[in-house]
Amino acid sequence: MKSLGPLLAVLLLAASTAHAAFELAAPGRSATIVVPAGEPECVRLAAADLAGDTLKITGQAPRLAAGVGPAGTPEILLVSLDRPASAALLEKLAPGFGADLVGKWEAFRVETVGSRLVIAGSDERGTMFGLYAFAESYLGVDPLWFWASRPPTPRATLAWDAVALRSGAPTFRFRGWFINDEDLLTEWKESGGKRRIDYPFYSEVVPRSTMDAVAEALVRSRFNLIIPASFIDIMNPPEEALVQACARRGVFVSQHHIEPLGVSAFSYFNYWKARGRDLKYSYFSHPAEVREVWRAYAEKWAAYPNVIWQLGLRGIADRPMWMADPSTPQSDADRGRLISDAMATQVKILDEVAPGRPRVLSTTLWPKGYNLVFQSALMHQACAWLEHVEFAHEALDLGNLPATAAALAEAEAAFARIPVLAEDYCRGPWAHWYRGAKKLDITATLERTRAVLAQSRAVEKPSP
Repeated sequence: MKSLGPLLAVLLLAASTAHAAFELAAPGRSATIVVPAGEPECVRLAAADLAGDTLKITGQAPRLAAGVGPAGTPEILLVSLDRPASAALLEKLAPGFGADLVGKWEAFRVETVGSRLVIAGSDERGTMFGLYAFAESYLGVDPLWFWASRPPTPRATLAWDAVALRSGAPTFRFRGWFINDEDLLTEWKESGGKRRIDYPFYSEVVPRSTMDAVAEALVRSRFNLIIPASFIDIMNPPEEALVQACARRGVFVSQHHIEPLGVSAFSYFNYWKARGRDLKYSYFSHPAEVREVWRAYAEKWAAYPNVIWQLGLRGIADRPMWMADPSTPQSDADRGRLISDAMATQVKILDEVAPGRPRVLSTTLWPKGYNLVFQSALMHQACAWLEHVEFAHEALDLGNLPATAAALAEAEAAFARIPVLAEDYCRGPWAHWYRGAKKLDITATLERTRAVLAQSRAVEKPSP
């Protein structure tokens, strides 16, 4: 028995000290999160989010540090490979770990290396998204935890024998949210400030804390683009704070589809009212004044690193500019030239206010909503006509003449709606816009349907 004593002691010691390959937190202790000094703010914010997640789950708060500890220290190391100092550190600690990531867009690798968990991204968003993928997959943190009221499940220990996650470049380079109808974000907290806008329900600015929660949910969901609100006037500090809240997360920030270079009609009015002028919002009647506002706002937006610039020409709210200025040319060709000139001018302004900077441009192709409704209504009636003609054909094959006549009557009623729709939708300068009506030859088809209907009724009721 004496000879077994030392062996049993060794086995007991091994059992008491055994642990998983990586331990993030346990009662009374937690790992350190290392964020090298050259990493951008978005990575630091993500690290703070991970520390907060760990605290919610275990009651232990990991420490954030700029440098790695001695070998064997439990650490999470965050590195973005487009940052030279971070890339060099990773190559020293784990040679070849990031070789497959270099030069890619938002790719990441998350894996245990000894006592460390390495979260490496091809760029800053790759690092950030790798961290959030780890939080979701291994800690059980719902990316929308705040909005769904689903905090992570408490646990005493967060430890794993191995951690491994990989993601290449995403299929879609830009993936984002447009925060529209944001009045729904303003009524359950104190206002973030006042908006200078003549538009129902949009008088209050979304609170900064609310937008912080939106931006956190965005990046946790691995999206990289956001339009923070409708009609943002970046000259108004409370509204600019919404842009700041998103930009610091490292994502691309863009503008509402009626805000070329960040200028809506409301921003234009605010700009000139502050200078004692009450001007019509029209690039046709006041081109110099519109260009001045575009330039002023472009200079303000250009202070942010990842802007996707909206180009185009719109009027007040979701309407064309010529609805606010009847003197605007009426022909499609003239209006097209006006829009083209506006967009070329906007690009020239960007060349001047942000020369040499990488640039992403966007535009919205505006079909007229009521034209789409008209085409949809026409298609619905044409399909109803075709369906009832088919019913009539089947009834005729069965020798059921009353059913044939009834189906043809339904077909005639469906097609008879088309000229009525055309009269309702095609008025004024749009009276003859729908060339498809000519291709359908509505009159001839309707006359033929009525003729067949008359014949079927005559057969159904033969002369005595």
